[in-house]
Amino acid sequence: MPHQSKTNKLYTFFGWFLLIYGLINILVEIFAFKPPPEIRTSFPLFQKTQLQVINSIFFSLLAFGGLIIIRGKRTALFNMGLSLTTIFLFCGFAELVLRLPYFQDPEKNKAIWIPPRLKALDLEINKPNYERASQHPDGFNDEVRTISKPAGRKRIAILGDSFVWGEGLPYGQSWNHLLEKKIAETYPRFEVLSWGKRGWNTLNQFHFLEKKGINYDIDYLIVGFVENDPDWAKITQKHFIWQGTWFLRPAHFLFPNLLDFVASGINNILEKNFFNDYGYNAWLEKLYSEKNLVGYRSLLKEVSEFSRDNKIPLLFVLTPQNVGEEVKKHFERIIPLLEGASISYLNLFPDAYDRFHALPERQLWANPANSHPGKELNELFADKVFEHLRSTGVLEDRVNNAKD
Repeated sequence: MPHQSKTNKLYTFFGWFLLIYGLINILVEIFAFKPPPEIRTSFPLFQKTQLQVINSIFFSLLAFGGLIIIRGKRTALFNMGLSLTTIFLFCGFAELVLRLPYFQDPEKNKAIWIPPRLKALDLEINKPNYERASQHPDGFNDEVRTISKPAGRKRIAILGDSFVWGEGLPYGQSWNHLLEKKIAETYPRFEVLSWGKRGWNTLNQFHFLEKKGINYDIDYLIVGFVENDPDWAKITQKHFIWQGTWFLRPAHFLFPNLLDFVASGINNILEKNFFNDYGYNAWLEKLYSEKNLVGYRSLLKEVSEFSRDNKIPLLFVLTPQNVGEEVKKHFERIIPLLEGASISYLNLFPDAYDRFHALPERQLWANPANSHPGKELNELFADKVFEHLRSTGVLEDRVNNAKD
């Protein structure tokens, strides 16, 4: 009996420890929460709330478990251990199922989620791009150019974002670099400068042009327009990040596919049914609101006036990420703004749709884990822009600003 009494005291002590530890940390989460160091510099309230809620749930479970152990002693602890073991075995089984070829096959065009293995492949493909861009003074995924234009040369600059930077592609496969090769083969006097950075929008591109790009003495300017470029006001994207909380790190290590699969499913349900302003698509719709497009119209006029004042012929090339109906609708809303700003444009959606609408969307991706334009779309972009430049006389000795 004395031994049993001593054991019960240990169970009681452990239970009280969990209860008090859980309650204290709940209070810390509510009143003294600090975001992780890696994102502390930019941590909006909606992300802070996510982590506070998920962490508070975890500590509430700890406190509740402690209360059960206090009341049930050995039996309660045994049952909790049995439950945790069952959950662990189930998670292990689910992890093995998700590693089966059916779920891992990148050719499955109805993939429910992108497995971590394919995300790692995307990082591996992009690694040389990151390294090259880190060596460039402006962060471009391009060779470093001299500011002064070589004698006897003509310069075409291409402004853009991750499409021009070459996101998800081996170096040289983005449409701007393919265009550079095509021009060099036939018109060696022309030099093509690729000014693209991941995350840039039209406002970022314009700031670079007026502050630094203008010094490169360019003869022709192409702006690669992408569907999310009207983000001139820096509208905040809201995403769920709860799955990155600290106490789930062991699960990330042991069950990477399962946790990623479950988190993707939960977030998808939350975005579609409860939090309509979360997710990329919700953010994109905000960019195409009347209020935002009024400001974007003004920005386009500034870009047009700047290029005209500096005698730089300007062409906007509308490059679609896919051939879906939403991309078409968004481009159709941008075209009147370009026309109102007297900006020449080349809309490549019709050509892309005609050629690729019968193909599965994922076949047009840069790689199995990256939905940026892949080989097929980039080759089409390069071919069509090259045809346009040649047919409008841009690639002659004298650069013309041929209107569409």
